[in-house]
Amino acid sequence: MTTETTPRSARFEEYIRNNRPASPQAAAAFDAFISNHAPTAVTSSVPANTANAIPAGSPWHDAAAPILSAAAGVPDGVLAEAWDAYHQSKHSNELVTKLAGLNLPDGIKHQLYQAKVDSTPPLTAVDKVFDAINRLGTLDPKVRDIAENHPTLLKSFLDQNTKE
Repeated sequence: MTTETTPRSARFEEYIRNNRPASPQAAAAFDAFISNHAPTAVTSSVPANTANAIPAGSPWHDAAAPILSAAAGVPDGVLAEAWDAYHQSKHSNELVTKLAGLNLPDGIKHQLYQAKVDSTPPLTAVDKVFDAINRLGTLDPKVRDIAENHPTLLKSFLDQNTKE
């Protein structure tokens, strides 16, 4: 159990010191009242090192930070790029392509991938359609023109890539 003095409790203590009654009897009564009714410290049953921990299921939990902080011998620049890749990826497949160019050990890449899989909801049909359209944008312009000029081919391509 930890005891922590907060800025508010410190201000309260200062107020008490400055506004103590002048007579000894009133001061004793005042001290007794304060000691029984106004604690000057916050008591927490949570260990100090986990008091501000964010639960793993929370959307604000940073799953990449503990993985990357445990990576020994990897330059900080590479770790920063991996952290950016993790948080800028919408899903695990995108993360794999971003991590492929980084000089990270395969074990770290796998842990980051697994953390992304665990923290990302499955792709919806709309996400799959957007991914297929984005892949169309990366096609060779000649191939893309053929696909756009043949809507049946385009529909078939989209259907194959959006099956659930």
